[in-house]
Amino acid sequence: MFEGRFTSAALTGLSVLMAAAMLAACGGGGGGSSGESAPSTSGGQAHPVTTDSGVSPSCTGCAALSATRYAGQGIGIWEKSNGSASAQDVPVYITGLNGQPVTLVFSNESSPDPVAPAASKPSAPAIAGAAPSPHEAAQEFNRTGWKNVPASLASKPSPVVRKAAPAPDAPPALNDTRAWLHTDGSEHRVSLVGQRAAGDGMVFNVWVENGHFGAGRVDATIVETVLQGVARSGGIYEAIVALGGPLWGPHDAPARYLPAGHHWVDIVLLDFGAAHSADQGYFWGLNNHVAIAGSNESLALVLNAPNVATLDTRVTLSNVAHELTHMQNFYRRNVAAGGGGPFDTWLEEMTAMMAEDFVSMHLSPVFNSIREGRLPTYLAGNYNCPMLQFSGDDPHCESYSVAGTFGGYLLRQHGTAFFKDLLTRAQHADSQVLVDEALRASVPSSSFGQAFRRFAVTAGALLGPDAPGGYGFPAWHDAQFSLIPINPLDWAWSRQVPPQLPGEIASYGSVPLVRPSAGTFYSEVVRVPAGTTLSVVIR
Repeated sequence: MFEGRFTSAALTGLSVLMAAAMLAACGGGGGGSSGESAPSTSGGQAHPVTTDSGVSPSCTGCAALSATRYAGQGIGIWEKSNGSASAQDVPVYITGLNGQPVTLVFSNESSPDPVAPAASKPSAPAIAGAAPSPHEAAQEFNRTGWKNVPASLASKPSPVVRKAAPAPDAPPALNDTRAWLHTDGSEHRVSLVGQRAAGDGMVFNVWVENGHFGAGRVDATIVETVLQGVARSGGIYEAIVALGGPLWGPHDAPARYLPAGHHWVDIVLLDFGAAHSADQGYFWGLNNHVAIAGSNESLALVLNAPNVATLDTRVTLSNVAHELTHMQNFYRRNVAAGGGGPFDTWLEEMTAMMAEDFVSMHLSPVFNSIREGRLPTYLAGNYNCPMLQFSGDDPHCESYSVAGTFGGYLLRQHGTAFFKDLLTRAQHADSQVLVDEALRASVPSSSFGQAFRRFAVTAGALLGPDAPGGYGFPAWHDAQFSLIPINPLDWAWSRQVPPQLPGEIASYGSVPLVRPSAGTFYSEVVRVPAGTTLSVVIR
């Protein structure tokens, strides 16, 4: 589900304004506890506090000449990992500076608590009796709920849905109307206002809830732009299929699922209501089922109509790409014979945002979903969030920005072949291991831990196009896809850096600290928490 993202975004000039307001610094859990670093004594003072250095260069062909020497210009990166069960004091002494500031990045690579991860800041309080949001309800079903639907379930769909649903062997016709069931069970009347066939015969239908189509709402121009962007040659649908295969096809459960030859996709625009106005949309695997209560018996994605009416259509199309990826993942991994089984939620959402990144080039040469949305939100207080514990739009940790920005980094380092391999890899009980295996298949010397550390350094120290190999968000190209380079320095204004380490660094979270320098050396004894890597960056 595409949340916390471009909700009220309007494109201004050549950039997308971030959808959500810059969020407060998030909490953390699962990692080793930490204390404050010893007071910094750097080049502005007469004498260093230490002339020992416990860090080693962690880049090649860069400005880190040795454990104690910086080249005077360029980017140098050093690191020291603390794999012990307690905090360690690490001496750092680096000479050759010309007044450059120093960034310390702490990245926690310890595994999360499998029972009840702690948090350095409280999570948003639960509202008693509150129903899950539409995307949360769909997300939970797609992850685990589908497993609990028996193939022989006797209950039937709502009579009005069964009566109004189109024949199973032919797509509906323009101006048809039908009832549509939302995730909360509410019934909405929708009308088919647009239809377009892609080159392979897949038909895309746009249904809009009655009362939401017309001038000042979802109008004909919006519908045409969406259909054109999705179904045209070289459009979103072709890109998604090229990356991950068909949205639907053969399976071994004809009594349970839509026919294997089902060849149309319904894009349904509903009013989610004021309580869920921030939700952008969802794919709900229940709709792929037949003869099941609550199913619309449709290969469908659902978008929030009032938001579609006001968002720039490039953002709406990015949302469509996101939900089509969920649709594709559900078929490939849950339904098709030999599927790998569902991803953990953080990886399911990350792959959908990675697909958005790929299709951005199909939407506009000046728009990119990671650059304009995920990255600036991540920099604005979401460093110290547990990567593997997805919390959606939690204001303390906006997980979409965390997973999306990491996904953008991985794509620019490893490319299309890595992504395709990741989508189709066999099931593993731990999605982190699955990503690790795909990374090692791409670059044998790589690993999940290494990728996370380098990503944390890239985002924490705002490394741009001049970053050493393995760092940064460089451009990436192959015969079919291109990814633009991303320079975090362009978003330096959004970065929130704490004055000191928090009481806890989240599992697979990070914290950057900045040390000013006014002289020729940097010297400090840095306390590194258990399970954490210290990276020192000078630029």
